[in-house]
Amino acid sequence: MNIPLFIANNNYQYDFKNESSKEEVKHEENPVKKFLKYKISGSSFDCDRSELARSLYKKIWRLSDEQLANYDSDTMNSFYRIYRLLLLAYDIEQGNSYWKSSGISNYKLRYKWLLNEYDYYKEINEHKEVQKFAALTHSIGNFTLVPKGFNTKRNTLFDDYWDITLEYFLKEFGEDTFLQHCQKFKYIGAYLDNSEIQMYWDGHAMNNKKLPSNFNTIQILEVIKKINRSIEIRGKEMLQELTNMKNQ
Repeated sequence: MNIPLFIANNNYQYDFKNESSKEEVKHEENPVKKFLKYKISGSSFDCDRSELARSLYKKIWRLSDEQLANYDSDTMNSFYRIYRLLLLAYDIEQGNSYWKSSGISNYKLRYKWLLNEYDYYKEINEHKEVQKFAALTHSIGNFTLVPKGFNTKRNTLFDDYWDITLEYFLKEFGEDTFLQHCQKFKYIGAYLDNSEIQMYWDGHAMNNKKLPSNFNTIQILEVIKKINRSIEIRGKEMLQELTNMKNQ
């Protein structure tokens, strides 16, 4: 895929896992299975650092190679983090500890287990919002640029939730610079309402980052729905920016 074709296809939902060199990833049509196969593949390929993604960053933000080198690419909202919590909540509702009883701690083995046990969690795996998030997590609307080294820090401090990442930026930058930053990186329509950050759930904050342990599957699916909406809004804006540039 190249930029002209990306724009011509007019598909802000394009799954960058399709850029993988692994045939088993590229040709998988089920979004959840595709995500798991991508994680299992263990290749050096990273969706948000793919050649297509880097070309788009340079185009959208008008960056040279040297300027791009000052940033790290980042996937804003983590599918697996919330997906894992959703499956654990499902187990509780089913009155069992299916996930925990497997005794698997290694991530790659866990991904393989989830692929093998796909049908056990079929009700969750084939929910439309879960399927959508599994694809959108590696779409242009969920990719951004952050200061060098920040993405590792963000994972530790904010559990990869973008709403509280924005809360951090607001406190670090001050309101005026924060809003300029949000304008530049197209966070306003997707994550702000009248300059206020729209949190994923009531009480979510930097000092209270964990998903409440009493959330059931319905509540977690509502969080996923909010995230999907934000990714889609931002993806549409980014594609529109590319289209406008092409037509100038």
